[in-house]
Amino acid sequence: MTLSSSPSMSLGLSWRPLTTADLPSWHALVRDIEAEDRPSERCTVEDLQDELENGSWKDPVADSLVGLDGNGVPVAFGHVEVRPGDTRVVRAFCWAGVHPAWRGRGIGSALLRWQEEVARRKVRARPDGTPGRMVVQVDEHLVRTRQLLERAGLVPARWYVEMTRPLDAAHPIPEVALPPGYRIEPYSRAWSEQVRVAHNAAFADHWGSEPRSPEDWQRATVGGRAFRAGWSHVALHAGDVVGYTVASAYPQDWA
Repeated sequence: MTLSSSPSMSLGLSWRPLTTADLPSWHALVRDIEAEDRPSERCTVEDLQDELENGSWKDPVADSLVGLDGNGVPVAFGHVEVRPGDTRVVRAFCWAGVHPAWRGRGIGSALLRWQEEVARRKVRARPDGTPGRMVVQVDEHLVRTRQLLERAGLVPARWYVEMTRPLDAAHPIPEVALPPGYRIEPYSRAWSEQVRVAHNAAFADHWGSEPRSPEDWQRATVGGRAFRAGWSHVALHAGDVVGYTVASAYPQDWA
């Protein structure tokens, strides 16, 4: 089911799946939303393209939606993604946005209902009966969005804290001695699989975490545009990876 299948849900817009041809106008919409909402993370055109294409599991025809005004300009969108590798809980990550000028008309609520339908369908498609969870992340200061989610039956389950540290000379980084038998080396591609395995082991009992598949690890982490191998390191003991730092850079957030 899509919003376009029900005239009562048109809400003054025409609806269809997102395509790569929409990237410039979709990005313009996202930037207008970011200017209003001041989120902690900003998106580039390449980020949006990854949402549609970067991964063998991507299906934008079934998993995305864009609402167009009378001039064919995007003013709302929705997206649902279930990544490969989930074994304990199938997580349906939901992302949506409505242009500030079009808010208060029920569009956000309609998109959320559509996302829930897509999420349920994706969870039911798993042949092993793995339980599912619909995941929507929202910045704490976006009170109206939080209220919308809670009215729809979603409940706060986890808070994530963004921590920052100055890197200038006035804030020196203290020296820390390694225990005997351990060493730290710069990251190289040869360590990629061992680091992925170490990551999955480290986060095995972390709330909401699921194993990272090789494809997803490559797509979103060590093979992503933001990854900085020169800033990343591995900790070794007896030739095995026992710790790691995976560093990325997001210039669009720096301002």
